[in-house]
Amino acid sequence: MVSSFVLDYMHLVCLGHVKKVISLWIKGPLRCRLSAVTISIISNHLKSVRDHLPRNFSRKPRSLMEYSQWKATEFRQFLLYTGPVVLQGRLSAQMYNNFMLLSIAMTILLSPVLCCKYCGYAGKLLKCYVTNFAKLYGTEHLVYNTHCLIHLADDARKYGALDNISCFPFENYLGTLKRLVRRPQNPLQQVVRRLAEKPILGEDGRQSKAQIPHSCGPTLPDFPAHMQFRQYRHEGTVISCCVGDNCFDVEGRVAVIRNIIQLLSGAMYTVCQFYEQQDCFCRYPIDSSCLGIRTMTQLSDHLYGVPVTSLTKKLVVLPLRNGHVVFPQLHDH
Repeated sequence: MVSSFVLDYMHLVCLGHVKKVISLWIKGPLRCRLSAVTISIISNHLKSVRDHLPRNFSRKPRSLMEYSQWKATEFRQFLLYTGPVVLQGRLSAQMYNNFMLLSIAMTILLSPVLCCKYCGYAGKLLKCYVTNFAKLYGTEHLVYNTHCLIHLADDARKYGALDNISCFPFENYLGTLKRLVRRPQNPLQQVVRRLAEKPILGEDGRQSKAQIPHSCGPTLPDFPAHMQFRQYRHEGTVISCCVGDNCFDVEGRVAVIRNIIQLLSGAMYTVCQFYEQQDCFCRYPIDSSCLGIRTMTQLSDHLYGVPVTSLTKKLVVLPLRNGHVVFPQLHDH
């Protein structure tokens, strides 16, 4: 009965524990409460990185003071991507390190590749997190929701990455169904009609927006361009020249896309720059570069031609002091 009913991290972690921790920072005991100035600084930083997130992240960061209205995807986004950046240097070392225990553990358990390698390690991080959470915030906050965190690794070991057993796909599809209803009368009939029309109409409308041509981007002498695109969709992944959708991992290097070109042969290439220096973002509880989380500096002046088939991993890139920090993109919404 216990092991066969899985834990849903959307409610347990995102809407449950992360929301609880933020509430403790804002209106919890004095030992863990943040000042109004610190909350304002964190909130302003959150709002400043809105334009750096991929466009398929439908919800952009909002102020911490609006946390009670945040959706589950916003809490997940804060835990995995924006939180480690905006909280650095604003929380005490003990509180920040404890937050990173949860962030790194969830990054591992949500990645299909990392989950296979480090599931046991993620379980140890979560146990350490719960132990330190009691010391930092008080044992009165060790509710059942917090206790369940230590069992997430067991579910991941049995079922794979936690997205395989979460409520997120169902919640997302409910949003899709909701958009099919145009008026309050007969909602069920409207949904049925719109779903029946899809095979007839096809996907032409969506495909026409997948490619956005232009003629003013940089090109390469060795790759004469027949056509140029600002945006291109390859195997469901949006590749773009715009900030937020223009960074990919290419054989361990971070590529910034400046143009997308089609050769006379029909082959699709990107014109890219590469970051020349990289370092780990944090060393606690693990060297973050092992998980693909790195700081990048010194963007090269040279342009390179990279086939779109080599752009295998999309990255979330956020500004950080004199450089940028990159996170592997684990979700497309």
